[in-house]
Amino acid sequence: MLIITMPSSEYQARRVKLLNFLDKKLPNGRIDSITENHEESIVSYSFMRLKNDTLMELQSELQKISKEAKSNVFFNRSGEI
Repeated sequence: MLIITMPSSEYQARRVKLLNFLDKKLPNGRIDSITENHEESIVSYSFMRLKNDTLMELQSELQKISKEAKSNVFFNRSGEI
């Protein structure tokens, strides 16, 4: 799962570009949630697999979309032992 946090004003200005980017970069992914409040917006995006080089590219491209964006990546491999 990819969690992207940014100021709400930044998200409002760049949301179309951000969501199009995620759809293109992680084509088998999906939006789990978008949370907005007065100060920040959080996008949760699920995906199955991600190569290491794709992860580095993803983080770099997110910074190009918004210098204010912060990202966290979580891998849940429940059932895989």
